Amino acid sequence: MLVGLIHAALFKSIVRYIDDSWRAELVDFYFILDAKLPDKLAAGEKDLDVLLVPFLGSNDYELVVPNTWSEEPRHPFASKFFEPNGNVSLNRIFEHGLHFEPSHEHAGLQLVDVVAYVTRRAILEPDNDVIHRAYAHLRDNLRTERDGQALRLVSGGGGLEHEIDDYRYRLVL
Repeated sequence: MLVGLIHAALFKSIVRYIDDSWRAELVDFYFILDAKLPDKLAAGEKDLDVLLVPFLGSNDYELVVPNTWSEEPRHPFASKFFEPNGNVSLNRIFEHGLHFEPSHEHAGLQLVDVVAYVTRRAILEPDNDVIHRAYAHLRDNLRTERDGQALRLVSGGGGLEHEIDDYRYRLVL
């Protein structure tokens, strides 16, 4: 599931910064994730660090970029990350590796912590007006092209498919 989320975040960053004004910025990717343990990697973090690129490369994940990025003047993303055959090089995209760092050291991770906290509380406390007003301020920024939903519900059953209770999540979608 986390591999799919990293792929989605990478793809979303390409789509979000597709405008030419971001050309110079789209040449390096740094993946900073919330560390679970101080001063060492947790077992799952070690596995993800080693297996992410091979897993992405051996599955049906695709990174689609505009065809015009290959044309002159060639987009910096294409110059750095395209292979001669036109495929995107995952090894180059992940050349800096994954960084697992404490969330209190990164404003972006702190923001994710706040969004996760408010979203979780909105799901668990459907009658809490205060938390739902806070969530309402976040909802529009969470929306995607998927029918305007703010969240994508995914079964976290450890490989087993569990039916998702849509009613439980109705207030946050």
